[in-house]
Amino acid sequence: MGDALQKRIEVAKVTGVLNRMDRGRLTNQDWCSPEEILLQEMTTMTDLLAKSLHRPQLTKQRYSLPAMKERDMMNTDNIFRKVPKDIQEDTRDELALLLDTIYKAKPQFENQRASFSSRQSCLTSIA
Repeated sequence: MGDALQKRIEVAKVTGVLNRMDRGRLTNQDWCSPEEILLQEMTTMTDLLAKSLHRPQLTKQRYSLPAMKERDMMNTDNIFRKVPKDIQEDTRDELALLLDTIYKAKPQFENQRASFSSRQSCLTSIA
């Protein structure tokens, strides 16, 4: 074989490998940074929202709260919201209840390797 024929065979091999690589590759496999992916997803989502804004089927499904209902919901939320002082007291009560439960359950765990300190010293170290 001549040098020209050898070169043509090598080029054909490389071309065949390159053609096979493209067949096995799926579309959209390029690496993208997380920021680019987020930007693409947000763009797609805003486009879909903009399209759905004017569709009559979706317009029929939209529901808006009456002003009275919205005010009642806000007031109910504010009534049950706790102030930080109440939260601290509740946490202290919950902790005391938990420690009491552990102290009452102590006899069940006598054969265990865990040890309990006295209840009084635990409460004074927290306060």
